[in-house]
Amino acid sequence: MALKDLLTTLTGNTPVVLELDLARGVLTARPSSPLQAVQLINSPTLEAVRVHLAAAATDDRVLGLIVHATPTGMSIAHAEEIADLIEKFGRSKPTMAWAESYGELAHGIVGYHIAAAARQVWVQPTGMLAIDGLELGILLLRGLLEKAGVEPQFGQRHEYKTAADQYQADHVTDANREMMTRLGASFLDTIVTSVARRRGIAVEQVRDGVNGAPVEPARALELGLIDHVGYRDEAYAAVLREWNAAPENLLYVHRYTNRAAIARNLRPGRDKVAVVTLRGAIVTGRGPGRWAASRPGPT
Repeated sequence: MALKDLLTTLTGNTPVVLELDLARGVLTARPSSPLQAVQLINSPTLEAVRVHLAAAATDDRVLGLIVHATPTGMSIAHAEEIADLIEKFGRSKPTMAWAESYGELAHGIVGYHIAAAARQVWVQPTGMLAIDGLELGILLLRGLLEKAGVEPQFGQRHEYKTAADQYQADHVTDANREMMTRLGASFLDTIVTSVARRRGIAVEQVRDGVNGAPVEPARALELGLIDHVGYRDEAYAAVLREWNAAPENLLYVHRYTNRAAIARNLRPGRDKVAVVTLRGAIVTGRGPGRWAASRPGPT
C-alpha cells in the first residue's frame, strides 16, 4: 500500500481488511539481542494484537480478518491466546486463515490450532496438515559434566521434583517420563477438543486427522478440518470478493488505529488483569544476566 493510501486508510472512513501475519512472529517480551530486534522490527506485539482486535471488532470500517497461520517460534500458551482473540473477533466479523502448509518438516498442530479459530480455513494444494501431535524433549547433561570432571549434587524432595534431573540423571526416570507424557497428552487433548468445538465437528474426526497425519488436502476436506484448497491469491481473492473489499483495503493489525474504540477498551474503571512476562530461571536476590530475580538489579 502506498504511503498516501495508508494515511487515508488510517485517518479516514475507508473500509479495511485486517491482516495478521504470524510468519513475522509476535513479540511477547523484549528482544534478547540487537540482531533479534532487527529481525522482529515489523512484528506486532501480543498486546497490540489483543488491543487492536478488540477495538476493530466494534469498528464499522473493518470488514474482516485474514490470518497467515504459520507461527514462528510461538509457545502453545501464546498460540492459545491468539486463537481465542481470533475466535472472539470472529463473533462479530468474518475471519479467514490460510497457510502454505500446516507443518512440513516440523509439527504443524500449533499453526492449525490457530487457524481453526477462524471461520474459514484454507491450505495450498501442495500443502498438508502435519498435525501429528506434540513432541516434548528432556535434556540430560550428566554425561557432559562427568567428562568435565564435575559431579553434580542436588537434594530431591520427591520423585516428581525433576528439575535437577537435567544435571544429575544419566537416564530419563520413570517419574519424569510419566510426568512429561501426561503433560503432552493433556496439551494434545486440549487442542483436539478446542479444534472440534471451533470447527463444529466430532472430536473423533480431529483424532482421525491427528492419528493419520500428515493429512492431504482432499482428506482434510473429508474430515471437515479445512474448508477450501487454494493458493494465497485464490484465498485472498475469494474472501475479498465475499467481503466486498479490494486488495488496497488490506492493513496489518498492528497498523490499524481507532483511538476512540481503543480508549473504550482501555477506559478506567474496567476490571483488568496484568500479565507480567518473565524470562529465565526464577531466583532469589538480584540474579545474574536475564534471570527472573526477586529483587531488581542495577539500572
